[in-house]
Amino acid sequence: LSYMRKDTRMGPMKIVVTLIQGAKNSLAVGATAGVIGIIMAIVTMTGLGIKFSSVVISMSGGFLPVTVLLVAVAGYLLGMGVTITATYILLSVLAVPALMELGVPLITAHLVAFWFCETGGVTPPVALVAFAAASIAKCNPYKAGIEPVRLASPLFVIPLLFIYTPILLNGPLPNVIETMVSCLIGIIAYAGMMQGYWSKRANWLERVLLGLAAFCLFVPNIYSDLGGVILLVLVTLYNRRKTEGTGSLPEQDMDSDRAI
Repeated sequence: LSYMRKDTRMGPMKIVVTLIQGAKNSLAVGATAGVIGIIMAIVTMTGLGIKFSSVVISMSGGFLPVTVLLVAVAGYLLGMGVTITATYILLSVLAVPALMELGVPLITAHLVAFWFCETGGVTPPVALVAFAAASIAKCNPYKAGIEPVRLASPLFVIPLLFIYTPILLNGPLPNVIETMVSCLIGIIAYAGMMQGYWSKRANWLERVLLGLAAFCLFVPNIYSDLGGVILLVLVTLYNRRKTEGTGSLPEQDMDSDRAI
């Protein structure tokens, strides 16, 4: 693709420099893979993986939601000091068997572990991805470490959808379509709740109703989906009426600003 534009075409020297840079960047991945291999061998040969699974199941009492919560906590703790790839490999060895023992399919269990591992880059106190972004934006790294948790909070919700809904295309086609549409609308409502904004800034009651609508839309049931849509329509009508009631204010403010 670089050859499609004259200013981005790569000559022989540029290709050599790119290959050298790629080799340097792969060193970090190679070193991580070597260390992960040692850790995985220790976990496998000592039986720690089986022991960890039994501990998780005993702590959760065999209750799947609590087990998922413990897997999320494990992903959070491991993500503080290990890369996302390494965290996933460790969780796939330690936590996935526990989920499978409680009836979660293999692919679903791995995806749950993978999504929880993604939170390690944005959750304080480490939040390496957020701190890297803060250095680029030249802003407060600690404030930048809090905001991504809100923006990335669907990472905590979607693994539950993997387990309790046919969103992974593992059900009848009508149910899959209904789930995908309802979850998409639910994510939008969830974003409105987290941001405190719909068609206009939302008050606390509207945010609570948006959260309740999102929860109803996430539940895999046609009646709860209808209830969530009705709540969303009511919040939208109330929020838009509030906007229409104050629609002349911004124009008046603009006129006063022009006068000043």
